Amino acid sequence: MSILIDIVRISNFRSLKNIEVHLTPLTLLVGANNAGKTTFLKAINLALGIEKRFVSKEDFHISKEDVSNEANKIRIDVRIIPVNENSERIKEFTDLWRDVEFGDLINIDRNDNQYVAFRTEVSYNIFKNDYEIKKYKISDWKENVENWEKEEYLDPLKSSFQTLPLFFIDAQRDILGDLKDRSSYLGKLISKIEIDPKKIEELEKKIKSLNDDIVGNSEVLSHLRDRLKELSNTIPSGSTGIDITPLNKKIRDLNKGLNINFQDGENESFPLEYHGMGTRSWASLLAFKAYITWLADSFEKGKASPYYPILALEEPEAHLHPNAQRHLYSQLIEIKGQKIITSHSPYIAGQCDLEEIRHFYKSNDHPQVSQFSIDGMFPEDLRKLRREVMHSRGELLFAKAVVLFEGETEEQSLPIFGKGYWAKHTFELGINFVGVGGAGNYLPFIRLCKTFNIPWYILSDGEPDPVKKVKSALSKIKISLDDSPSNVFVIPNSNDFEKYLIELGYQNEIKNGIIEIENAIYKNLVFNSEQEKTARAELLEKRKVEISAFSDLDILNYMSKNKTSISPIVTEIIVKLEDKKRRFPPILKSLFDKISADLKIEIDKANI
Repeated sequence: MSILIDIVRISNFRSLKNIEVHLTPLTLLVGANNAGKTTFLKAINLALGIEKRFVSKEDFHISKEDVSNEANKIRIDVRIIPVNENSERIKEFTDLWRDVEFGDLINIDRNDNQYVAFRTEVSYNIFKNDYEIKKYKISDWKENVENWEKEEYLDPLKSSFQTLPLFFIDAQRDILGDLKDRSSYLGKLISKIEIDPKKIEELEKKIKSLNDDIVGNSEVLSHLRDRLKELSNTIPSGSTGIDITPLNKKIRDLNKGLNINFQDGENESFPLEYHGMGTRSWASLLAFKAYITWLADSFEKGKASPYYPILALEEPEAHLHPNAQRHLYSQLIEIKGQKIITSHSPYIAGQCDLEEIRHFYKSNDHPQVSQFSIDGMFPEDLRKLRREVMHSRGELLFAKAVVLFEGETEEQSLPIFGKGYWAKHTFELGINFVGVGGAGNYLPFIRLCKTFNIPWYILSDGEPDPVKKVKSALSKIKISLDDSPSNVFVIPNSNDFEKYLIELGYQNEIKNGIIEIENAIYKNLVFNSEQEKTARAELLEKRKVEISAFSDLDILNYMSKNKTSISPIVTEIIVKLEDKKRRFPPILKSLFDKISADLKIEIDKANI
């Protein structure tokens, strides 16, 4: 690798009003649906894509205040820099790139670093009543992104960057379609079947012999051939005019009947049409990899021209199960050239370096992008972030909001409280409830959310030690708990969550939950006799009397030993209380109110 597209700026393209994205050799675009990821790929495809591009009025961004988009212009600015084998920026392009491709397009910035930059501009031509695409050289790349789109460039770009092609592959890929489509990457590759001419005659003789054997040994085919020979009685010809060829008799036609079989384990191999969409989708991508490798090797052998392909890939994980998704990243890295990939897979995100991830999100209805910076972070902090967050909680990157807490009780209870409050499952709203596994583990999660502009909230136990650890974590991102940050909620009166419920007077609800568990245990018992069943029923009634007399300490002891079983049952009882004011403990109502305001979620007043 000797070059890199390191910056792309986009203005007025579909949902992207104004955005700048910094790229790496492999860049993973993550975020919620409709955040602008695929639109970004479409934009750079408009600037560098190999296929013919068409533009419609729907491609132009229209803001709420705009009446028409015909006065707007789509502008896409791209910067290309020279890099070394470690993808680090260097001063100058190689001789091959300078002499063959870039030439006088090369500029020098104020730090004496070379770069090439160009603009793709789409506008409406009233005389042609159509949209036209023009490209211009950028001779002075503005480091300050403010108002970059208002800069005008008049020097037309003559280069088509044929050695810098971008291949866009969407999520709807299928190798069966590729086999039938001569214009697909697989179709283009197999159309290049080249064999030594001296060998062709020999091979075609062997194919003819095989065809004759097949027809001669098949009563059906022989019968069909004999009947079809009668065609010459109607249509005069110099010979019988009929030749049945189960196999293509000409080498040049091999690609027309090509099939691909795949063997799964020790089973018999079957054509890919008998396999699922996951296998076929990934096979399509591997066929593209073969095509790119073939082209790159051809350029490398010739050594007369540089070649740097760019892959814009949508959702490589489509139709693949989680274990297969975990293997994708290493295969994606092996594809030659630069890769820009969208994904909703936490498994792929968990394999990436943090510096490769770009998080797309919406702010005031406009897509924005953020990236992770490791500046100022210690190696141990990075290790924790990768191990404790990315490898096990990669789904956070796709959340609209994240609620952090430390205990098992909250992990079981909060999603149920949330569903009762919003009358929807919290995952439908994009809200993730995440247990961090102890009060000392908040920092990696906070850093990830803060860096990627994912709204985050903390629900902390109020005991001295957890509060101290929350303070410490917040101080490292320059937030003071003493200033009462609006997204941090500490359970009052030095209580943990269980004690807080008791302080609020939910003893009867908790006791009813415990009795529910005891009833369930009794129902699942298998009795050897009616006498045994009666005896156990009497014991159950005695147990219910004991539970009804539980002190607060007894309740706490039971909840401490049975957190995962008792918490969801008690929560379900509480959220169904007739008294709406008691359905949600005050600190949870404050937390949910804050989330609702931040995410603009409408609240069903009938539930609260």
